[in-house]
Amino acid sequence: MKTRQHHTPYVDSEQAFVDELNELDREVARLNAEMAEIAARNAALEASLAERNEQVAALAQRLAEQERQAGAQSRKLEEGVARDKSWEALLALRERQLGALHTEIDSASGRAEAAEAALATQHAETLRLSQWASAIAAGPLHDAARKYSLDRGADRDVFVFAVIDGHLRTQRPQHLARAFARAGRRVFFFSNHFVDAGEPGYEIEQLDDSLPLYNV
Repeated sequence: MKTRQHHTPYVDSEQAFVDELNELDREVARLNAEMAEIAARNAALEASLAERNEQVAALAQRLAEQERQAGAQSRKLEEGVARDKSWEALLALRERQLGALHTEIDSASGRAEAAEAALATQHAETLRLSQWASAIAAGPLHDAARKYSLDRGADRDVFVFAVIDGHLRTQRPQHLARAFARAGRRVFFFSNHFVDAGEPGYEIEQLDDSLPLYNV
């Protein structure tokens, strides 16, 4: 004969409470697991954020270094530009100086050519005088003076600037002057001594009545 068990309302209520507690424990455990997972993810995110912050700090430091290097390069470039401008100004100055030097060289070359031409003329004149002096030493003074007169033109006057006066004893200057006069040239013998006078001017005295020989 089976015995019928009877459950009282109190027992059923206790079982329901236990079941509800168990369900709450499982829910708390699930929530704790989720919280642990969230905490782990937060820790990972914080670690990643710290790493990113370190990377950002490193990038900022690199950026600051690059800016410093760029500033230094910019200053060097500006200094180089300033030096280039200085060199350009110096080069322009040197070019102007070189142009002035070329102009001076050209002018000096022209003066040198003129001096060479004058020297050639003087050399020719010296050669002529040397030949004339040789003729005087080799032959009669009168013939040499006449030949010189014919070569130079008989219409030219002769001025004798001697170291002695024409009235002193006859020496080479007087001989030369008389030889030119005999050759048909007018000869002016300039005296070394001047006569004091109240008015400016000069006097001409003919030294020989038969020759165009005058003392000034």
